[in-house]
This record gives sequence, structure tokens and C-alpha cells, in this order.
Amino acid sequence: MWNYTDYLFERSTQRTLEDVKELYGLLGNPEQSMLCIQIAGTNGKGSTSAMLASILQSAGYKTGLNTSPALVNVTERIRIDNKDISDELFAKYASKVKQAEELSGKRFGGFDRMTACALLAFSEAGVETAVLETGLGGRKDAVTAVDTHLTAITSIGFDHMQYLGNTIESIASEKCGILKPGVPVICHPQLKEAEDVIRKFAARLDCEIKFVDPSQIECKGFRNGITYMRYSGIDAELPLMGSHQCVNAACAIEMAKKLRESGLIITDESIVSGLKSVRWYCRLEFFKGAEGNADILIDGAHNADGMRTLARAVNKYYPEREIVALMCIMKDKDAAGISKEAAGFARTAVLTTVNERSMDTGLLKSYFESAGIKAHPEPDVSEAFDEARRRCQNNGLIVVAGSLFLAGAVRDMIMRERA
Repeated sequence: MWNYTDYLFERSTQRTLEDVKELYGLLGNPEQSMLCIQIAGTNGKGSTSAMLASILQSAGYKTGLNTSPALVNVTERIRIDNKDISDELFAKYASKVKQAEELSGKRFGGFDRMTACALLAFSEAGVETAVLETGLGGRKDAVTAVDTHLTAITSIGFDHMQYLGNTIESIASEKCGILKPGVPVICHPQLKEAEDVIRKFAARLDCEIKFVDPSQIECKGFRNGITYMRYSGIDAELPLMGSHQCVNAACAIEMAKKLRESGLIITDESIVSGLKSVRWYCRLEFFKGAEGNADILIDGAHNADGMRTLARAVNKYYPEREIVALMCIMKDKDAAGISKEAAGFARTAVLTTVNERSMDTGLLKSYFESAGIKAHPEPDVSEAFDEARRRCQNNGLIVVAGSLFLAGAVRDMIMRERA
């Protein structure tokens, strides 16, 4: 079988959204056969996307979900009714995209190609509703070239500043690039600077705007792996840990209600059922340690805001545990900010790498030690996991964070051990 992953992961090139639309046109405009929803944001967009897709599936709609990055296998990025497409199908769609790209005479980046593959897969499978997670920013993103029925912006914070700017206002402006004339937008509660920007863009484009009302969010507690919550008259159970997931769920509820207003048949029962059945790995995901080993908590936090949220959760749910962090940070991330927030729950960290984008562990050590964390570099991720286990007592907790790539790698090791 053709090794399509090399083609799909080539770096982005200079192209316009009109170029991407041309690519979709050469593929027969697959996006036009389904109702598309786009979600952007700094944190929470993946979880919110998964929740909305689960709600739509529970309502009886054949639903596609396109997210990034993959944790283990690239096929995770394209899901239909909560099932990954096969390697064979992915290769088939990648080949079609490659042919269309050659016809266009232009060169596209990996995310453009990946999005085109997802749209082809969804169209061929007869998907009725597609939830599309924005890759980076919004204004130039390949998903933004799709005509959408509804958009959403989750929590905006500092990340990818080299591409999106160094202020909340500039980052919010890039995220607002997903807004389209007359298309409603649902938003998380935001910092005032971000909210002002969103309201300005929405007014300019005549977009109806709805912000999640934080006063209506009631997180009732976490028991036996379930977060109990209430929002806008709906009592829900989430198989996800953390009060921030209640905010993500509230956004998904608002989106479902807006889609219902537009004609989709989505009952409150479908919303409750969809939230209860959502599956979204490596988001405060807990694994009981095998005999003689510490328990493990895996989270995809990969920026300072995400690490701050993780620190709150660890201190709330595991206040008496001795924590050993296992961390990897990409070269383009704010290592100083991330390590500072990690100091809110960890005094010891094992530092590792997972790919060529990973920051050198020696350099990373300097950031962590400046934040007051005793750091132990181990570039090999498997050896680093073993080292974290050696350093963590039986009643302790290993917290894996800093990169979704690391989260996926460690989760894969755990699942292989238990197979």
C-alpha cells in the first residue's frame, strides 16, 4: 500500500483559501453534500468537537468528526460515527487528493490535504453532519474554506504566537477568521479582550452570537469516572474529568440547541445520551497502576493555560498524592510558561522527547529547574516512562502532559502492556 503519510505530513506552503476551495472543487466539492460545523479556539476545541459529534450521532445523524493531531494512528483524525476510517480508505482518499493537487498546478500543505481527505471520506460514506476542528488559528485554515452552517470559538489563550501574534486581541482576530456572513457563532466565556474582538467581528459580518453563560454551569461533582453537571435546564453525565469539561459540554449544548432551531431534530434526551457516551482520550484520563506501580494520569495540556487547568484538577482530585510529572514540550511552545504552571502540582519531573519537534531535554531541564522543579532528562520516551515509575512511589501519581504526542505515546504503551 502507498505510504500516504509522508505526503499528508509535508509542511504547509504559501497558498490562499481560494486555492484550497479550488482543490475542493477539483474533488467535486465533497463538503457540499453535508451540513458542516467548524470549531476553533486555543483550548477545548477537540473536546467540544467530540461532544457535539456524539450528540449528533445520538440524534440519529450519520456524523463525521475531523480532529488533530492523532494520538497514535493518523486514521484517528477522520472518524465516522465514532469509528476511525481504515488505512486502505485513507490511502485511497490521499491518492485522489494528490491527483487533484497535480491538476491544480499548486502545492498544498499537509493539513490542507488531510482536510480534503476527511471531506472525501465523509461524502463517500453518506455523512449528514460533519464536525470539523480547526487546525491552527482560523483565518487561513483549510477548514475555513468550507461553507459552514454553524461555528464555535472555544477558550482563547496564548499559543502558536509566532503565527497568531503576541496579544489576546491578535489571536482572537485570527480565530474570528472562521466567522462567515450570517452564520451563527457559539462562544465559550472569554477574557474581555477576546470577547470584544469576537463581538466586533460578529457585528461586522451580521453573525448571531451566543456566549455560554458561566452562571448557568453547575458542576455537581465527580464520582467513579463520571462528572455530573447541569446547564440550561439539562442534567448531564460526562465520562471526562475536570470542571473545564463542563464548560466544553455547555458549549456543545448551546450548539446542539442552535442546530435544533435551524431544523435538525435534536431532543434533550439526545443531548444527554450523546454527552454520556462521548469518548475523548488523553484528557485527564486515569489509569490504575498495575501491582507495584503508581497510578497514571494522562492529559493533553500543551500550553500555559492548559497546564494551569491541569494543575487545578490535580490539586482538586489528588491533593494527597506525591506527583512525578513525565513531560515533553515542542520547540515552538512557551516552555517557561508551561514549566511555571507545572510547578503548581509537581516537584519532580522526568523530561523526554517523542519526535523531531520535541525540545531538547537539556534545554527543557533549565526551564523546569528555574521553575523550582527537580528535572531528570531522558530522551528515550520508553526509558523515561520507566524512570518516572521508578521515581514514583506506589501511592503516588505519574502525570503525563506537555504534548499530545507524548500523551498518545504513553497511552499506547499502557494499552500494549495490558493487551
